[in-house]
Amino acid sequence: MYESLGPCKCVNVPMAALTAVQSAQLFLKRMHRPLRPCDLEQGAPAHGAIVRSEEILHKLARHPLLLQLAGNPGQVDAICQRVTSEHLEILL
Repeated sequence: MYESLGPCKCVNVPMAALTAVQSAQLFLKRMHRPLRPCDLEQGAPAHGAIVRSEEILHKLARHPLLLQLAGNPGQVDAICQRVTSEHLEILL
């Protein structure tokens, strides 16, 4: 992490935590597939993509998993890597 990147000097820059909505936006951008109804509700259909809207964004922003990550962009990105083509177990 502290190795030189050539002639550039690397420095740590403090970054404030993302808001819940920013975390949800990052999650949606980094996911490998569209969000489906079954991702947010148990028993919901597994087919069809959810149209992204402010309502869906705010619903995702209130999800306990994203809230638990406390706006840490690295952790939000890491969770996105666990999304599979089959399901999104992490949100249920």
